Amino acid sequence: MEKLQALNRAALTSYDEILRAAAEYPIEIEASDAQIYQRHVHGLRKLLDNLMTPEEFHTIHASFRGEVRDYRDKANEWLAGMRNELKSAAEAMQTLSIRVAENGNGHETHMKSNLERLKAAAQTEDLGRIKMTIHQVATSISRSYEQLRDANNLMIAQLRDEIQSLHREMDNSRRTLFVDRASGAWNRPKLESHIDEMLERGEGFVAIVVWVSNMKRLEAGCSGTLINAAMKALVQRASAVVGAEALIGRWADDLFLMLLDIETTAAVAISNELGQKLSSRYAVQQDGISHQVNVHVATAVVDQPPNGDPRKYRARLEQMTGVLLGQ
Repeated sequence: MEKLQALNRAALTSYDEILRAAAEYPIEIEASDAQIYQRHVHGLRKLLDNLMTPEEFHTIHASFRGEVRDYRDKANEWLAGMRNELKSAAEAMQTLSIRVAENGNGHETHMKSNLERLKAAAQTEDLGRIKMTIHQVATSISRSYEQLRDANNLMIAQLRDEIQSLHREMDNSRRTLFVDRASGAWNRPKLESHIDEMLERGEGFVAIVVWVSNMKRLEAGCSGTLINAAMKALVQRASAVVGAEALIGRWADDLFLMLLDIETTAAVAISNELGQKLSSRYAVQQDGISHQVNVHVATAVVDQPPNGDPRKYRARLEQMTGVLLGQ
């Protein structure tokens, strides 16, 4: 028994040392993210000190795994963006250095040298020398012109890159106006706008309606942070099912719409798959602790044939969402 107790103490001490090292030596990508990560892991050490039951140990284990996973995802996102920026900068610098090397001492030096050669040729009566000098100077001027043109094209390309970067920033700013921050999906105005555009063009499409049937129960028993994290995970899982081409948006707190350009039979199959995969238990983090959030969903399909009546479609969509929302 004493040996088992000693082994137990040694195991707890080792686990505490692992948590301490993980908290003290993270790879700091963003200072704010690293501080949050460290604070949460130190919080797990305190829980370990007050460990009373095996279930609490499992909670610490799941929470630590969740913290490492979340920090890894943030680091990977930051590194991917940094790699793209470094790649673009390296390519631009390489092109610029090549142009500078080709230009040598500069076009001004070449121009002065060519002028001196022309002056010297003008003072001679050797027609062959004059022709040769004019030919060589013309070739040099042509080469300088090409280099200047390439340099100007490089500057234009760099300006275009800057303009595109500004456009991306503007697009991101506009995007935030149409995104549900809690779930990361598009918001209702974006959905309605996209539906209106497709109806005006007479396009055929389907809307898969996903209703979180136990949302009221979740709101009564879970914090808003946990619910938001669960809804974000739900949207990510739904996106993996329907694909990147689908437009996923939040119609109401407990209602999501997924707009797809597919046949109705295929939409029904996807709807059934969503019902199975989204009704699940989601592991989400709050203040460094892993929590399990049970989500139950029901799905339905509202289809619109090509050149169908827009008013009838809107009426069917409103009827379906109204029934699910209890209106």
